[in-house]
Amino acid sequence: MSMFRPLRAAAEGEFMFRSRMHTVLLFLSLTIGFGLVHAMAVAWGLGLWWAIASTPRTQEYLFVTDRGEPLIGSWSASDQHGSYRTLEGVQISKADALHIKGAAQAVFQWSDARPAADWSQRISAYQDFEVDATYWYFVLLPGDPQRGCFEGYDKRTKRPVGYLGLNGFTPERPGIDEYFPIGPTHPGSASAGVIVAMSRTWPEAAEPFQYGVSPAENGPPDIIWLLSNDRVYELRLKTRTIRLLFEGAQLRQISSLRHQRGDKTFVTLVLRTDHEFLFIEPGKEGIQTWKSQRPATGASEQLYVTDNDVRLRVITFQTSHGVVRYEVIWCDESGVETRREEVTLKQAGEFTNEPVLFVPAPVVAWSVCGIGSWLVPGLTPPELSLMQKVQRVSLQNWLWLLTSAMIGIATAWDCRRRERIWGRKGWVWPITVGLLGLFGWVGYVCLRPLPQRRPDGEWMIHPPEPNLPLGIEIFA
Repeated sequence: MSMFRPLRAAAEGEFMFRSRMHTVLLFLSLTIGFGLVHAMAVAWGLGLWWAIASTPRTQEYLFVTDRGEPLIGSWSASDQHGSYRTLEGVQISKADALHIKGAAQAVFQWSDARPAADWSQRISAYQDFEVDATYWYFVLLPGDPQRGCFEGYDKRTKRPVGYLGLNGFTPERPGIDEYFPIGPTHPGSASAGVIVAMSRTWPEAAEPFQYGVSPAENGPPDIIWLLSNDRVYELRLKTRTIRLLFEGAQLRQISSLRHQRGDKTFVTLVLRTDHEFLFIEPGKEGIQTWKSQRPATGASEQLYVTDNDVRLRVITFQTSHGVVRYEVIWCDESGVETRREEVTLKQAGEFTNEPVLFVPAPVVAWSVCGIGSWLVPGLTPPELSLMQKVQRVSLQNWLWLLTSAMIGIATAWDCRRRERIWGRKGWVWPITVGLLGLFGWVGYVCLRPLPQRRPDGEWMIHPPEPNLPLGIEIFA
């Protein structure tokens, strides 16, 4: 019989392996199934709660109409069309609100932050709008994000056609000294300092993406204005030519305004220094100047010049706790301030009577904060390191992480208690259930229920022995 012992041991080993695999797969099926049911129940319950018992989230913002009147706009989930009121608090009727149009604006961001120059910030795309178009990409040098040039590619063949640099068009890649210097004002962003008459794209787009902006009378669709240090260049992509449009001292930023004259649209370039605005209308002689001190670092600045000669500056200061402070400044034709008002608005209201929501699985909550801060673009500033991103996201969601961790500890403790009742000393199940939280606990309880109790309160670990008959039973 000893010759069959190895075969019997192998069979018992295979049986144990199959049994354990069956247990693991059944546990994962129960855990994942309960997690999906929980997710659907939470989504349905949360939607019902918001619809019945919750105060809608409200966001307020400053809006300038095409007549130059600043209004306070508000939006919420219960009123997605939004509403408007004047600075004095007079509500605009729904009928009148449907006809409100926004004014064109020139935007300037005053921030010293230098974003990391990854590929999405080192390239922006344009085209010349020919039938056989050439796509032009303004690309920053990987090792020197303060310099860039335009690289042209044939739309049909996808092959390079040449380059546009300081010395104009060349079929060969120019030297570094022929690249456009874009200066320290626009770190790490290829689209900063580039104004186009018509076409704009998203960095992730494979080809230049045009949206519905009609070309201006003084700005053909293939024209580009580029701020390069203290110079403004005008590039024509169709003819592949370049000329110096303006040169001045201490130019910090460039933007543009589009305005109507009758049924025609015109574009005006707006250059910003620390002390003034410079207005240049391409195709027209002369430069208009406004004396105006730049706002503090961290603020954003919007400039409005409407068709009825209303001139407004709006300076936005982002404060804490979802509050935004605006300074609305009225100016005369020379840019002299004539009136100023300060407006403080809620950027995002808070839900009231809202239940505390959490994911009762630590492995899910902590993975989302750790991996999500790394993979999801725009969730954190790109200049932060991976550890800084994880730390910022974790601090923003500390209550969510804490409740998930507490549930994980509680389920691990209960699993350990049940394992000791069965006389098992291992930690595999308690650790696994603790990481999976409530989902893992439900799967474990369904898979390994507690034994029955005896009348004296002791756990019945092993099934009772059957009662043996007394005496001798004789079968006839």
